[in-house]
Amino acid sequence: MGNLAAQIEAIALAWHIYSVARLTGTVAEGAFAVGMLGLAQFLPMFVLALFAGAVADRHDRRLIMVLCMGGELASAAALYALAATGMTALWPIYLIAAAFGAARAFYSPASSALGPALVPRAMLPRAIAMNSLSWQLASVIGPAIGGLLVAGSASLAFGVAGGLFFASILLLFSFGLAAAELDPGRLEH
Repeated sequence: MGNLAAQIEAIALAWHIYSVARLTGTVAEGAFAVGMLGLAQFLPMFVLALFAGAVADRHDRRLIMVLCMGGELASAAALYALAATGMTALWPIYLIAAAFGAARAFYSPASSALGPALVPRAMLPRAIAMNSLSWQLASVIGPAIGGLLVAGSASLAFGVAGGLFFASILLLFSFGLAAAELDPGRLEH
């Protein structure tokens, strides 16, 4: 659900920044604004990638994922507020996009490494395949849903993404992991 929300938010964010940039600029300036959006999201992910992996190895991965989903939920809420109020400044959108990129930087290694703690070893290959399938489906369906929602309004798309992030947080709390599986020192044995 979180990956679907991220895809919806990505489409809505690109459309929103393009439409805001086009209020005062040309098509080329709108396209440039979308390109800078990608950079704003990528830079935090690039800078934090190694650090985020180390954090995922040493700390409770579920907690990291919950905190990251909380950050993504906050970004969706902030983008909803910007879109709903009609704010036309670009810098807040870039700032929120950078925060979203930072949250994704920590979320990815934590979520990738959590799978083995959730399923028995014999079921791990099937679980990995299902996880990969769900990610692929979200990558295909999410932009389509995001596009349909943006046709209604950007704030609607951000609201739906926020709801999906919230549902993902609730699902993360429902995982029943044994204390040994969450022990940060488990790698030292």
